[in-house]
Amino acid sequence: VIMWFETMHGSNGGSGFLGWWSSDKNLEGNPHRGYEEYPQNLIGATDDPDVMTIDKYTGLDTTPCVSPITPVGLLPERHDGVVIAYVSQTPQTYGVRGTGIDADLDNIHSSGLFAGSCSISNTFLQLSLVRHGSVFQIIDPWLTSWYVQLGSEIFYRDVAYGGVTVGEAYDAALSKVGPKYVTEEWWWDHWENIVYFGDPDLRVYTPNAPFDRPLPVTSSVVIEGHAVMGSTEHPAAMGGSGGWALVQWVGVLVLAVEVGRFALHRGYLRPITERVPLRGRRASV
Repeated sequence: VIMWFETMHGSNGGSGFLGWWSSDKNLEGNPHRGYEEYPQNLIGATDDPDVMTIDKYTGLDTTPCVSPITPVGLLPERHDGVVIAYVSQTPQTYGVRGTGIDADLDNIHSSGLFAGSCSISNTFLQLSLVRHGSVFQIIDPWLTSWYVQLGSEIFYRDVAYGGVTVGEAYDAALSKVGPKYVTEEWWWDHWENIVYFGDPDLRVYTPNAPFDRPLPVTSSVVIEGHAVMGSTEHPAAMGGSGGWALVQWVGVLVLAVEVGRFALHRGYLRPITERVPLRGRRASV
């Protein structure tokens, strides 16, 4: 897998949270793209995914995209371009967390990620992807609107055609849907603050701009300070923690002895019968 294109509702709660297509709730277990299935037998498909549209009065995706035939014989369409907006989430998806992704993933072999979900960057979910081998992520630390799809499609197009780096494709995408920080331009849709994590000079393999197949790394090696297969030790480590732990425990013991000596000197450790007269006993002169 070269890249993973992900678009579903998400949040930064817990270890990071994503809505996930349910193979149990839907007719198709693992389609190549999601589509809407509505309880009223409005079943979409991978080639016709958008069968429900958001109602202008309720703000919920409860209106069929195809309306009744008009008096002049026309069949109007009301596609909103959003697949699984609100109502379809519960019957079609389930939630996964960053801890689950970390447990389920193996080596994902330098794949990249373009995510269209809200608030999932800077979470354990993103860190898990990095730990398992993802070399770049385009991912949002804040809310994401549906307009991110325009940016993602521009990114896919530029990467597929070849001739540009991942950073250049990201710059072109962000210029259409968000604040273009790299050139100090401004865009009205401030929600589209998708952020690039990784080396902007990377190039994605495509048949339109092929390059020699890199030598696969099968053992733990360090390249320019980066442990490719995971780091087991730090090159500037000062040794194990056993010696430092011993110093800490000695310090705690010395502190406890000094506190005890101070308490004895001030009389705080006298028996309570000597400090508080018992009820009914006369105080001696």
